[in-house]
Amino acid sequence: MEQSKTIPRENIIDSANVTFHNVANPRLIPILDDPEEKEQKPDAFTYDFNLFPEDHDMKFGILELKIADTPMLTEHQFLDTSNDISGSMSDYCKDGKSKMQHVMHTLKNIVTAIVKSEGASVTMATYGFDNKIEEIFTDTQIASDNESELRAKMDQLQPRNGTDLYQALECQANRAAKRRDINSNALQTNITLTDGQANEGKSTKYSEMAKQVAPNCTNIFIGFGADHNAIGLQQLADAQPNGSYFYVAEIEKAGLVFGEVIHQMLYTALVNITIEVQNAEIYDYKTNTWQTTLQIPSIVSEAKKTYHLRSTTPNTTYINIYAQSLIHGDQGPSILDLDYLNKRDRPEESVDLTTHMFRQRTQELLYTAHKHNTDAQDAYGNDWTREQYDTHNESSKTIRKDLVDFCKFMQQYAKENSLEDDDLLGAVIADLTVVAKTFGGPRAVLYTASKCNSQGRQTSNNTNYIYPNDLYVRRQPARHRLIRRQNALSAFQCDINQEEDDELGDLPTTPQMLRGLTRTYTTPRQMTLMRSLTGEQEISDLDEIAEGTVGIAEGTVGIAKGTDGITLKTPVPGLFPPIIPSEAEGTMLNL
Repeated sequence: MEQSKTIPRENIIDSANVTFHNVANPRLIPILDDPEEKEQKPDAFTYDFNLFPEDHDMKFGILELKIADTPMLTEHQFLDTSNDISGSMSDYCKDGKSKMQHVMHTLKNIVTAIVKSEGASVTMATYGFDNKIEEIFTDTQIASDNESELRAKMDQLQPRNGTDLYQALECQANRAAKRRDINSNALQTNITLTDGQANEGKSTKYSEMAKQVAPNCTNIFIGFGADHNAIGLQQLADAQPNGSYFYVAEIEKAGLVFGEVIHQMLYTALVNITIEVQNAEIYDYKTNTWQTTLQIPSIVSEAKKTYHLRSTTPNTTYINIYAQSLIHGDQGPSILDLDYLNKRDRPEESVDLTTHMFRQRTQELLYTAHKHNTDAQDAYGNDWTREQYDTHNESSKTIRKDLVDFCKFMQQYAKENSLEDDDLLGAVIADLTVVAKTFGGPRAVLYTASKCNSQGRQTSNNTNYIYPNDLYVRRQPARHRLIRRQNALSAFQCDINQEEDDELGDLPTTPQMLRGLTRTYTTPRQMTLMRSLTGEQEISDLDEIAEGTVGIAEGTVGIAKGTDGITLKTPVPGLFPPIIPSEAEGTMLNL
């Protein structure tokens, strides 16, 4: 393969560094009611931060990988898009365009972006699905001479009836199998996007639909808006090794997610990666456990990835990485040469990994909150006793307090250490803020699923948009179990007392300028593709990253002000019923 000559296999990983924290942990820092007000007396509450209280000899470390600027894949690939054309796709977004119009706009721009990617060899197929499969065009190699024709065909995607996701996945898998019969090594990316619940077909159970997900493919599942089934789409993404779930809250920004997906398709450097550690353990965010090996489906060109380690003997920690290089035509994974691995283990050097330790604790809290939400969803329809309900309710309060306390602690730490503009710290604070403000709300699992994914996979896209109805608000104490079926779903409404209500009022101030993209994880080429897929739309997220704006802060110290740190915008009439608190009633909320 010609491109393999452009970079030696051993140089795909540009750098690999292992470092361990060796300074004191931040602890017993007083939490202020408002970190802006220095004259306020510290709250009696203090926070003792310790990742490993059960083992004082355990040390926290990180493995940092920097992938080289590898060439675009020139091997022929297949892109199969399956698009929801149910009736709800005719709903209008806040910019006055329908969901379907935004999807068509993005798909057209994908065609153009591939045409402009010199050297790319991509065959594309596009289908719509409601209760039937609508063929838009079958496998067609994208080229400059058919660009206009393929773009025009996207206009055939028109909203109609219900949502038979089972049939869409079944047909997509059949198409993938036929391609693989012709070429057993075919590189295939399947994109399935939907804005709602599966409500028709052979089965509407996502556990059954997961059996239809195409094997040996990259499977991308994109949920549009607040009404899709976050748990279900995550289940589909996890059905095969190289699957991903993305949540697109603001559908007019769908091009940002598609940009990341198409970049992954064209610029994947390594696949089937296994990180093996000796005399240490590595964190797996999917299971919230420490293991000796970690499986990673793929890593793209120019990516910077950080993985968390722990060890009682940091000086003896050893790393092996096995991977398959697509640009060199590898048929399977093999060990990579890490002779250049830089391990800082000299005790005289101070290494402060506090911000990374905060990310570790954040991932643990996100996992706990998400599991609590999914357990409640799974319990829907069961007969809970009052004792079981009370146990669930108390657990909710404990988790919410943990989220709030740690978020307040990190904000105070950022203030005292002049880290208000730190991109990584801002991202973890933002993630906990979003989850804390929606935990116990009607779609809590939508936000915990999204945040677990974006933090764990270190994706560029990181939605910080909250629908106003999804905020957790005080409810009157219930004397009986209340169960409500919802999309994603804290299926049990919690009783709440005045003390907890006061605590919710002390939630961390929400930053006013949070982006939907994380600069730390966004590569230059990703930005270029995102711009090409958003087209003429003005996407402030891209502009802020390009200008180097770190949007976790505003003002002299960067803590947003206001009644609840919320930026309010006028909604599209009729989209959201005003059932949120009076000070934000009838408004669209954008963190």
